[in-house]
Amino acid sequence: MSRSPLPARSGSRGGRLRAASALVAGATLLSAGLAVAAPANAADTSFVPDSAISSTRATTHGWYAEENSGGQVGVSPAFDGSAALEMSIPSPAASTRALFTYGPSERPSSLADIVSGASYVYSGLNVNFQLEFFFRPVNPAYGPTAGVADKCTAASDDGVPIADWCYGVIKYEPGATSVDTWTTVTLGDKDTGWKGVTQPGWWPTNRIGAIPKNAFDTTFTSMLAEIAEVKVIGVGVAAGSGSSDPQSAWVRSVSYGGASYRFGDAPVPAAEPVEPPAASTDALEDFIADAGIDVAATTETFSVGDAAPGEDVELDPTAPLDASLPWAPVGDDFVDLYAYSEPLFLGTFPVVDGAVVVTGLDVSALEAGGHHLVFIGQTTQEVSVVRIAVQEAPAPSDDPGDEPSDGPGTPSDEPSSSSTPAPSSSTGTAGGGSAGGTSNGALASTGVDPLPLGVLALIALAIGAGVMLNVRTARRQQRS
Repeated sequence: MSRSPLPARSGSRGGRLRAASALVAGATLLSAGLAVAAPANAADTSFVPDSAISSTRATTHGWYAEENSGGQVGVSPAFDGSAALEMSIPSPAASTRALFTYGPSERPSSLADIVSGASYVYSGLNVNFQLEFFFRPVNPAYGPTAGVADKCTAASDDGVPIADWCYGVIKYEPGATSVDTWTTVTLGDKDTGWKGVTQPGWWPTNRIGAIPKNAFDTTFTSMLAEIAEVKVIGVGVAAGSGSSDPQSAWVRSVSYGGASYRFGDAPVPAAEPVEPPAASTDALEDFIADAGIDVAATTETFSVGDAAPGEDVELDPTAPLDASLPWAPVGDDFVDLYAYSEPLFLGTFPVVDGAVVVTGLDVSALEAGGHHLVFIGQTTQEVSVVRIAVQEAPAPSDDPGDEPSDGPGTPSDEPSSSSTPAPSSSTGTAGGGSAGGTSNGALASTGVDPLPLGVLALIALAIGAGVMLNVRTARRQQRS
């Protein structure tokens, strides 16, 4: 799948508005009736929109883009529609870099700590992982004052030389991959030297102690052994093709040093959930068989609450469900969840650090017995299925002893000498009061004190006597 190169730029990166970024940011509609869990992105995950990538290095820290000989960098939709960092290479001489850079006061001091646990997700053209740094070599003979043939590249911070320090860049080359799939590269378990696309590995673009520039067949640990002290300038990704044909790569995320960066705006769930894969349990069983889904193995990875994966998959219908399921497909930010016997939509939940995170799910609508939970990725539409059971709901209590006990402000069981208890109402309203009355069964006050019954009777007799008198007078006048 080919892509046209990005439009030519004018001015700085900060002044350029990308229509593709606007499309990615604009897909933010939420259905009013859709049950959606609040995004639970990990606290150490940051989203990097195009506007956050600068053309100048940060004085403290931040993302920096470098574009050489027509290469271009910017956030745009990838092959699956999700936001990613596009690196466009229109010619053999073009190259691009995107680094998280550090100012003088914030530079990390360990390359090994950065690489341990580091990873990135990319598609298309070969994207290499880069470490850019100042370092002091173990052997001063390979420092910046050594002989011309052996000296390192002298370190200079904003044009100011740093005595006895060198400048270095180390790359990890994984090779090109398909443009219509995501490839994840992990780095902490990699130590081989690069020998071309047939053997991905590390190589230095500058002399690192006794290791010369572009020494391809060199391990990462051997390079670290040549460094006595380091100050990291930047960490990130770079691309260049050497091909006469325009090519592009997309980088979805970069993680290192306990932090994770996703390119693009923070994602939002789709306005409507993905359609369920089947209309009944029988049809679902056929779908599972046809798709080769291993329900038993997936259930073993399903974690409920604090229990170990695969344990306690018998759910309490009276308790909100907190659970997680490892999610391998790359590209999904949200997953829709259905329960079977019939497809019952339970909600949309986020993918956090490679797992679907279910929080506070109300399962009281599920009948007691066995059920399938079907997870569907909103972007990839990949399906995972686990088998769970729901416990019997507790039977309602027949004990009438739910009456409030005697206490301050509570009527006693014994009637007082000055009043007679009012009969209780058989129909209650929310809050326990009787309809149209007070809590003790008496009618609510209207704000006007009631008149004694004797006074009311006298008034009624007087009115009636007046009416009779008027009638008799009118009859006498008619006879006369």
